[in-house]
Amino acid sequence: MVVGFACGGGSVHAAPISECPVRVVGKRLIDRYGHTVFRYPGRQVVASQVKCSGRTVWVLFHGGVASSQEAYLGVRSDDAGRTWRRLLAEAYFGIKAPFTIDTVTIVAKSQVRTGPHGRTVTIHVA
Repeated sequence: MVVGFACGGGSVHAAPISECPVRVVGKRLIDRYGHTVFRYPGRQVVASQVKCSGRTVWVLFHGGVASSQEAYLGVRSDDAGRTWRRLLAEAYFGIKAPFTIDTVTIVAKSQVRTGPHGRTVTIHVA
């Protein structure tokens, strides 16, 4: 999942806009008709990355930094941008998602401590 976010810095589209059904405009994801399909819940978006494969779309919003923390939210759509599911977020900024990323050790840790969603996924970067 996270590998889909491994794009360059800044506002980068991993596929040409014509291939992706959405694009980022400010804090909003808009479809090809200009309709807002998702809005970043944080204060600001300083950069974003979009990755598409068929009808699946991944978007990573970067919301800036504070107190040695980086605000981010990773979302995914399996239906070409009609519905969205939060995947990754930095809880320090009050945005909830099932997983967070510990960028020092590169481990994705569930924000849910117990139950079927309480797990840790280690990501090895080659």
